[in-house]
Amino acid sequence: MKAVRNRPTESKDDIVECPLCKEDIKSRAIRCKHCHADLVKLNERRDPDEDFEDDPAEAEARERVLGRMAETRIVNRVVDTLRDKWTDMCRGIYARSQARSTSGGGHCGGSGGHCS
Repeated sequence: MKAVRNRPTESKDDIVECPLCKEDIKSRAIRCKHCHADLVKLNERRDPDEDFEDDPAEAEARERVLGRMAETRIVNRVVDTLRDKWTDMCRGIYARSQARSTSGGGHCGGSGGHCS
């Protein structure tokens, strides 16, 4: 029989904000799961009293992360729009094919031609 190890439950106190992307992460995290920032190196280089924006390298890294996040949101919107248009188009084609099949005619509508 395996021994069951009790895992500590996560509380709101265990969640902190990533200094680069501002997303919620676990306080024990060594790398942000959203922007993949190395939190150990950030904490080693950073003086707690120093303002984050004072370091140009960190500010530039933050801007890159925010830019990638914005690009991802734009791409997701485009994909959603295209998927919606494709779905609408397919529904229209299906509806037209159903209307034709119930009208009693063949693929050309049964208007006295070869499919009537």
